[in-house]
Amino acid sequence: MDTWRYVRALLIGVGLGTGLGLFGAGAPVACVAAAGQQQDQPSSAGRVIRESGIVQPAEYVELCNQADQPLAILFIAPQGKAVKKGDVLVQLDASALTDKRMQRVARQQKAKAELTVAKASLVAAEHGAGAAVEIAEKTFQLALLQLKAFQEGEYPIQLNTAQSELTIAGERRAAAQERVDVMKRNVNDRQDTEIARLQEAQLALLEAQARLYAAESKLKLLKDYVRVQRTAELELAVAQRQFDLARAKDAVSEAAVKGQAAMALAETNSQMASDRLAKVEQQVAWCTMYAPRDGTVLYPNDTFSDDAGKAMSRPRPGAIVRNRQAVVRLADTSRLNVEVPVTLRIAQRVTTGLSATIRPDAVPGRTLAGHIMEVGVLPQALPGASEAFITVRIDGPSADLKPGMRATVEFDLSQAPQPQK
Repeated sequence: MDTWRYVRALLIGVGLGTGLGLFGAGAPVACVAAAGQQQDQPSSAGRVIRESGIVQPAEYVELCNQADQPLAILFIAPQGKAVKKGDVLVQLDASALTDKRMQRVARQQKAKAELTVAKASLVAAEHGAGAAVEIAEKTFQLALLQLKAFQEGEYPIQLNTAQSELTIAGERRAAAQERVDVMKRNVNDRQDTEIARLQEAQLALLEAQARLYAAESKLKLLKDYVRVQRTAELELAVAQRQFDLARAKDAVSEAAVKGQAAMALAETNSQMASDRLAKVEQQVAWCTMYAPRDGTVLYPNDTFSDDAGKAMSRPRPGAIVRNRQAVVRLADTSRLNVEVPVTLRIAQRVTTGLSATIRPDAVPGRTLAGHIMEVGVLPQALPGASEAFITVRIDGPSADLKPGMRATVEFDLSQAPQPQK
């Protein structure tokens, strides 16, 4: 016996013993229990067993409040009404959910905007970082070019110029020295003119020596200091530009990581906002309950309340429906059962398949045929409740029977299969 049948049988047993109705239809169940107990004793000793039970649909579907909060009923189909598939059975007040939906729409739009900004920021960051890398790369290449230009162009030219100037200065000094020597040999006669020329030549020699010394000093400075200092400066510039290039490349990676992380977070927030909006929209849609198939509307045996907390025995407009609480039951009345609570002693005397005669209390003189579908024993019967139950299927449709009606069921044990000896 599955869980649903066990709970159903337990409710029937307790209901008949305590006077609680299962569907709210028909006469009070307490009367059914009393009539059944009065008939048990005289009939159980014979071959015919008579018990009282409640007519129930063989199958029904419960429609519940699937929203995550209590909602008020605006409309509910009358109990006992025959409906077609797609008919509106219940309309719950969705105003609170509609307000929540508007908030979720605003959050979704905000999340989408943040996602758009994150995507644009990622593109801008990657573009800016890429431009910075490009600039750093060009600056680095320029520094390398300047170093190469000095080492292979500017310095060799300066060196060649200094060496040429040194050579020229040396030749001029030699020429001046030779002229002085010649004039010294020619001034033996002590002529004033020759003496003056000798003095001029000696002065030119001194000037040539000074220029030679300057050329030598310039060449030494160029070799020992200018080359070293300028090379070091250019190499330092190259190293700085190389460092700037590496930092720019790191900035590209960092911008990509940060941008992608921000975009992933924005995508997650956007998806969560969309999911929450979809959930609220689904709950708004659930506030209108349609019949999933043809059937008859029945009300569940449950307690409802109004806004003031006043208890209601049946659902009606204004009643508050809790989360997951059943609002209506849509029963298939083309197939009906009679649920009969019995003692364990009677349950042991009947078997499934045994024919049964059903007499509805509300239709005097009407007799229906049926058979036992199930015999169940309750593992832990409550005080005052029945120990077992019998489910009788009514053979064929019956338009004048409604769920919740009382019926007397007879079992003729003489038709039961005899145990083999």
